[in-house]
Amino acid sequence: MVVTDYLPGERMAPHWHPGTQVSMVLRGAVEEGVGGREHQGTAGAVVVKPAGTVHRNVFGPATVRMLSINILPGAGGDADDRLAALESWRWMEGGPASRALWRLLSTARAEPGTAPSLLADGFWEMVDALDVYAAPPPSPSAAPAWLCRVRDHLHDCAGAAPPVRDLAGAAGVHPVYLARAFRRAYGVPVTEYARRLRLRAAADRIASTALPLARIACEAGFADQAHLTRELRRETGLTPGALRRAAATPPIQASPAVA
Repeated sequence: MVVTDYLPGERMAPHWHPGTQVSMVLRGAVEEGVGGREHQGTAGAVVVKPAGTVHRNVFGPATVRMLSINILPGAGGDADDRLAALESWRWMEGGPASRALWRLLSTARAEPGTAPSLLADGFWEMVDALDVYAAPPPSPSAAPAWLCRVRDHLHDCAGAAPPVRDLAGAAGVHPVYLARAFRRAYGVPVTEYARRLRLRAAADRIASTALPLARIACEAGFADQAHLTRELRRETGLTPGALRRAAATPPIQASPAVA
């Protein structure tokens, strides 16, 4: 397990890893490209890159901190077969994989003396969580231009996403048609996508600033700090305070047994 900081604006030329790599953004934002495809990941986003996947990265605009686990061929034992189901580069926005990695990091940080055994347990939990994503990922590249504009609008107003009816009206389609097309292209309902955007924005501010949690909750569009705490615990398994402490983990390289 490795925790690495990247400087604002830092770039990594196309490169690849000899084993499968599972990474999560702890704070900041990273743009990753594979072939002609690009994805921007923020706090809590998880990416799986099978061995040999050639990819490039741009970090910033603030310092980026990432957690990575590298699984060399044969080192994962049974995990090799489970991870073989993920045969393509894939980003996951929250969900079971994110929760497993946040818990892994939080436990390793809180109990460094027993980190090797705890890391092994957390590793298997992560492998089990990744198995949820064995089905082929949605294909956003196939989304029509009007649907891409809807998604971009959600990103622009993550803290106060308009109702689906308003989004559909602006796009010139029926709300039901929008709902079906969005789920087909992006794998989740419009409302869930908007919820995750709001939560990711809050998680990034929790992880990368010392701002009061009540202020972060208000500015991210939550009713209050308690509402943010409930949603964050549901998404990551951690309270805002625990997530902030986990994200504060300095750059490390831990047990080579799974890295």
